Amino acid sequence: MSPPRLLVTGFGPYPKVRINPTGVLARRLGASRKLARLGIAVTAQVLETSYSAAGVAVPPLIARVDPDACLHLGLAPRERMVRIETRGENRTRSLSPDVSGKRPARRALRPGAPKSLAGTPRAAILLAGLRRAGIRARLSNDAGAYLCNAMYFWSLDEARLGGRRRPVVFVHLPWPAAKPGTRPSRWRRRPPTPSLDALVRALEDIAVQLVLEARGGAVSRGESAA
Repeated sequence: MSPPRLLVTGFGPYPKVRINPTGVLARRLGASRKLARLGIAVTAQVLETSYSAAGVAVPPLIARVDPDACLHLGLAPRERMVRIETRGENRTRSLSPDVSGKRPARRALRPGAPKSLAGTPRAAILLAGLRRAGIRARLSNDAGAYLCNAMYFWSLDEARLGGRRRPVVFVHLPWPAAKPGTRPSRWRRRPPTPSLDALVRALEDIAVQLVLEARGGAVSRGESAA
């Protein structure tokens, strides 16, 4: 059996976010030794945060990688916990311009496609795993009004159009915790967010669960998903 293929995406900069941590995390997962030991072939891609560029890039990217599972990452700057999104909606909102300063020109992401598509049915399992690891997390049925929802829907629709039983999930992440002693005083009473390293470990576990779902509960080399 060929090694399971996992596509991980993050986003690049966008207005008011010069360094997007989701791009950093996507690259870290692409270089993950744990996933390599499990025999999981990871392709990490950082997408430009624009409707035109991402919309054009997604179908050929998925066709080229032909992933068994997809893990998409997005930044939720005002969030204090990890959010596992449970659906992508076939709609845009003109609230926020993208990195090119443009807003979506039409209401539907893909005219004629379903109004919404559900992500992996293992969302509750993924949530339980995050909480066991000590990471504050919740489920969400609204992936937002920006490129995050668009990416989620495009990926889900590519699986639908290809007739694939491909697990797809979108994870919204808070800003990773700053280094000790560097948090602004006005934040010190807020619940801490996970560190970058803690997020990498949590996302590795999510990746393994997605591959288990895609491959019917088996990963190579017999290593536990725990």
